[in-house]
Amino acid sequence: GLVASGTVSSWLAGLQLWHAVNLAPWFGASLLSRTRKGVSKLVPDSSRRIPRDPVTYNHMTVLRTGLDLSNTRDSAIWSAACTAWRDCARLGEILIDSSSHFDASRHVTRGCPKKRGTASNNHKFVGFKVPWTKTKKSLGD
Repeated sequence: GLVASGTVSSWLAGLQLWHAVNLAPWFGASLLSRTRKGVSKLVPDSSRRIPRDPVTYNHMTVLRTGLDLSNTRDSAIWSAACTAWRDCARLGEILIDSSSHFDASRHVTRGCPKKRGTASNNHKFVGFKVPWTKTKKSLGD
């Protein structure tokens, strides 16, 4: 009960990878598959994260009223929040924690191609492609 079942799965995958890299025979597939299932059933609730409530339109409205879009920082915050909300993404998927972690093959740049338009409700929008996502990898979204 000290680690989550996902951690155990990662350890077992690493063990299997070691065998593959070293061209060693792997006989653990069947047994470890059952072990993995058993571990996931035995994991205590304390090692599971409680699902977070989704961000609602109301949350976005409250955030927007607290921002001044003529301020570049507030405008960037609003843009990031809208992008994450619209894409159902985590902020960690679209923001970086420091400039030293920036990678143009994974992160949106200022010079990225943009599509501007007007929605059916006459609201203007700007669209852009995120070059790398967790689910689509380098295909982006």
